[in-house]
Amino acid sequence: MLDIRHIVGAILLFANGLIKIIKESKDFYELEEGIHELTQRISNQIFAWALEEIDTRLMKERDRNIWEVVGFRAKQVVSTFGEFIYRRRLYRNKQTGETKFLLDELLGWPSRSQITPRLREIAVKLSTEMPFRRAAEILSYLFPGISPMTIWKAVQELGEILKQDSEERRKEVFEYGEVPKGEKVTKRLYIESDGVIIRLQRADKKRGEIKHLIAYEGKEKIDKERYRLKNKLVVSGLGNSEEIWEETYAKVGCKWDIEGVEKVYIGGDGAEWPKEGLEYFPAAEYRLDPYHLNRQLTEALWYDEETYDKVREAIYQGDLQKTEGTLREAIKRAKGERKKKLY
Repeated sequence: MLDIRHIVGAILLFANGLIKIIKESKDFYELEEGIHELTQRISNQIFAWALEEIDTRLMKERDRNIWEVVGFRAKQVVSTFGEFIYRRRLYRNKQTGETKFLLDELLGWPSRSQITPRLREIAVKLSTEMPFRRAAEILSYLFPGISPMTIWKAVQELGEILKQDSEERRKEVFEYGEVPKGEKVTKRLYIESDGVIIRLQRADKKRGEIKHLIAYEGKEKIDKERYRLKNKLVVSGLGNSEEIWEETYAKVGCKWDIEGVEKVYIGGDGAEWPKEGLEYFPAAEYRLDPYHLNRQLTEALWYDEETYDKVREAIYQGDLQKTEGTLREAIKRAKGERKKKLY
């Protein structure tokens, strides 16, 4: 049960703080800012008290034959109420010697994480729209004690969680032999792939490639000229092609019934690693994406507009025989470098 002294203390703190703010505020801005900071300071105390109360309850309800209290450990936390410190109990398993914080385990919060899940969610969403420093500046208006490094840590923590989840799924399929059991049913599945070269810091290599894949069932019309991908699934990573395709297969298999998919179309820009996806998906077919297809057609047939139009039309009609026939005729007429580009 929460100690009544906590409630009385919070009320007194609020009353004293409010009286001071009313006396000292020179304008509406200072009044609003003062009340905002005061309520957050009180909320911080209540938050810490609530955590410690739950920890006390866990101590009383634990299996005393298994778990013994080693002592208290303080934890510094940054939340939407600001920064504060609270104490929780560390336990040791009498049989195995394992140690853990029952409070952290109950709340599903990693012991080493200093950023609360709610603040992390807000920070990550904001940091995807702007630089870390700008995100920290905006968040500091609402949540005191937010720095660019805090935002960076939030993104890093979330990335590590997602990485571990993806790796676990991949292992379940390719190391433990478990068959993924996706529930969504579709006859056709599209997987678009692309790579982005970035500079790496504190790594053996100066550059790395982020491999990016998007799986979806098709396109839905939003309005006259806009479409969106249906049931989109995104997979990204810096790993090698084998790892990224294994992860993609595992995630796709957890979402869709792969055995029910009659055709998988894998799109790429001409690079080799996207073509490796043909080894993972049954009845898969590789296609050059429209942008790179048009670019290669333009580079190969820029001098022959009539042939270019015929080939382009045949491709978009899905007429392979007509496409090959038109290209063979163009190859017969071409010479030198122009002929090489048509092969």
